Amino acid sequence: MNNTTAIARKHMLRGQVLILCNELKEVGAGVTLICMILNKQNTVCTEKEIADACYYLKGKKLIDFKLFRNEQADIQRDIAFITSDGIDVLEGTVAADGIALG
Repeated sequence: MNNTTAIARKHMLRGQVLILCNELKEVGAGVTLICMILNKQNTVCTEKEIADACYYLKGKKLIDFKLFRNEQADIQRDIAFITSDGIDVLEGTVAADGIALG
């Protein structure tokens, strides 16, 4: 994959992650769930690619993470939630570099 294609893919995945976080804003979504949904929608991706996209969006303050724990099952997960800034980007009221929507 050439550099331009790789960059475009990152932008596209970031946009899709942001859209999914908006659609799941009531419950949030973990990296594994986001990856499963995108793969089901025929966007082949890895959990690492989704994690990278999530941390990029977090750095831009477009999503945030909450840590959820189930001590009985010994499980802890970072769950992504869209922020008000992320909603502004989706609505087009604020521009964001590095994210492809549409």
